[in-house]
Amino acid sequence: MQNQVSHSVTERPNANWFENAVLVYGPRKAGTTLLHNLLDGNDDLFVYPDELKLKRLARKDVATGTEPERYRERSRIFQSKLPRFDQARYAAACQAASIVPMIEPEVLLDGDHSIERCEEVTEATLRATYAAVAAYNVFPEFLILKTSMVVSGKGNARQAGPDEVAERTLRVLKRTVPAAQPGIVFLSGGQSDESATAHLSAMAATKGLPWPLTFSYSRALQNPALNTWRGQAGNVAAAQKAFHHRAHMNSLACQGKWRPELERQAA
Repeated sequence: MQNQVSHSVTERPNANWFENAVLVYGPRKAGTTLLHNLLDGNDDLFVYPDELKLKRLARKDVATGTEPERYRERSRIFQSKLPRFDQARYAAACQAASIVPMIEPEVLLDGDHSIERCEEVTEATLRATYAAVAAYNVFPEFLILKTSMVVSGKGNARQAGPDEVAERTLRVLKRTVPAAQPGIVFLSGGQSDESATAHLSAMAATKGLPWPLTFSYSRALQNPALNTWRGQAGNVAAAQKAFHHRAHMNSLACQGKWRPELERQAA
C-alpha cells in the first residue's frame, strides 16, 4: 500500500485516479467508514461505506441513464477547517458511472454566531468545495448543489429577516457557484417551516439569477404533517392536508410568489 497522499485546494490530482482506484465496499459496521477516514486523500484507493450507496460503482453493468446521488458534509460554524476532497472525489466517481451527483456542503445554524459570521464561513466552505470540484474535473453542468442558507445562529439575539438572508445567501452563491450549474436546492437546516419558505421566496423573487432555485426540505416540509398525524389513524386526512399546504407554500416560494397571508389559509 502506498503512503497517504494529501491535497491542498490548489493541487490537481492524477487525471486517471478513478480508473486506477481500488474500490472497497462493505456493509454497515464492517469497518469501511474507518478505512475511508484512514485512507482519505490517497488517489490509489477509493473507499466508501455502504450507507453512501456506491455499491453500483463496483459493478460493470452500470446503466447508461442518469440518476441523482448525494454526498453530504457538514461544517460547524466554529470550525474553520475547509471541506476535504471527499465531495469532489465522490462527484467525479458518480459522473464516471453516469450518475448525477448531489453534493451537500452545509454550515450548521447551531450556536449564537451572527449572520455576518455565517456568511463568511459559508463562502469559505463553498470556495473550497468548488476548488476541489474543479481539481477533480467534475462537470458543473451535471452537478446539483444542495446547501444551507446564510442565516443567524439559533442562539443569536438578532435574527436576520428574509430580505437580509436572501441578500447574503445570493451574494455568496454568485461569488462561488459556476453559472453553468443547472440549479441549486436548499436544505432547511433546522429553520422553522415558515422561515425556510420565506427565505426561499425572497431569493427566488430576485431577477437575473444564473441558476434556478428550489427546495429539498425534510423537517420544514414534514413537521406540520407529522405534528398533525401523531400516529393516529383518525388524523391521516388532516395530516395529508397539512402536507399539501406546506408543499404548496414552498412551490409558490420557488417562484417568488409566497406571501405571509397565505399561511393563514387552513392547512
